[in-house]
Amino acid sequence: MGAGEARKQTDWYRSVIGRNELLSLPLFSAVLLAGLFSDMGPAIPAGCLSALTITVVLVPSLISALVSRFWYDRALGES
Repeated sequence: MGAGEARKQTDWYRSVIGRNELLSLPLFSAVLLAGLFSDMGPAIPAGCLSALTITVVLVPSLISALVSRFWYDRALGES
């Protein structure tokens, strides 16, 4: 099995959620990030929660992608 095929079979986000749904939530949350730089009371917590949402959604995906690239490709390349 090639590295690309192994990555496709172990990628949780592509098999369960789909390809583009991972980016839809952070993109819609990015609109509220401007609240971090606002002086209005309700906008600041909205901006903080938006930043938290973007972080919680994207960081596990990025870690999974990096582990897949560096770990699975190396393990398959050695055998």
